[in-house]
Amino acid sequence: MPRLGMNAKSSSGAQETAGEVLDGASASQEAAAFLEAIQADQDLGKTAPSRTSFEANALIPRTIMDNVSPRTRSRFKGPDQRRSVSNYSRRTHCAERNRVFERASMARNRSLSRLRDPGMRDGNVGDLNEALRDVDGDPRQLPEPLRRLQRDTDLTIRVAERANTREHTVYVAADMSGLPGDTPQQKVATARRMVDAGTGAYAVQGYMVGSLDMGEAVNEGNDAEIVLEVKTCSGVYLGNSDGSTRDATHLVGRNRYLMPYAVQEGVPYLRSDGTTGTRTVIQMQDVTPDIWASAHATDSR
Repeated sequence: MPRLGMNAKSSSGAQETAGEVLDGASASQEAAAFLEAIQADQDLGKTAPSRTSFEANALIPRTIMDNVSPRTRSRFKGPDQRRSVSNYSRRTHCAERNRVFERASMARNRSLSRLRDPGMRDGNVGDLNEALRDVDGDPRQLPEPLRRLQRDTDLTIRVAERANTREHTVYVAADMSGLPGDTPQQKVATARRMVDAGTGAYAVQGYMVGSLDMGEAVNEGNDAEIVLEVKTCSGVYLGNSDGSTRDATHLVGRNRYLMPYAVQEGVPYLRSDGTTGTRTVIQMQDVTPDIWASAHATDSR
């Protein structure tokens, strides 16, 4: 299971990715780590006194989809479909975001303010992601200040997910530098082979900072203009409602597992400066499992 280490480093919803070169042995190691994490969470699910306690310590947080109906799930977009967000949608998402922050605990005001401010958000999420990579995605090994920030971030995401009624399409810029292959074309071909085989997924350690508008998913080192189009119910909207500032930032929850669905090349899009360009889009479906549900389903049988 290849791993993409996502580290937010710049503003405007930008996403810098640092992949790892994986040979056969490394891929096997990743798959083993994934299974170990699932087993650890299954054991935790059997001993945790409540779901809240479980979610505070889980290696693989579940995505809360209690209010998401099949009719609000989106299909992957075709090569010629628009991949931008209207001002009406921005205002709707912004109103939902404000309700999320109002419901969050006042004791977490400092952490929440860091998420709302783009400059502070990118730095704090970047620090969290780097620390999570150092401990192989295990938040229990984080130093206490980062552990507190991780808990507050996860809580905010859970509040948003409990109120969420739809599936999101989030765009994350990717440099793909760590994937096998010497050229961008070879790296894309690797993802295409995974699609054709219908097996395998990318493990994302840490949080993904993306945008609901493909033109805002920017990576200065992304010469090949490759972007991930992720379908997920996870995360919280952090953008604003003013279309002139072009901020439709969406923070996706940590430690996701993404399955490649399709690769589209030459997809047109509108850049934030008003010019047009084309990109290679790798479409990904969030397939992160709900460990708590599976553990308790096992108990009930």
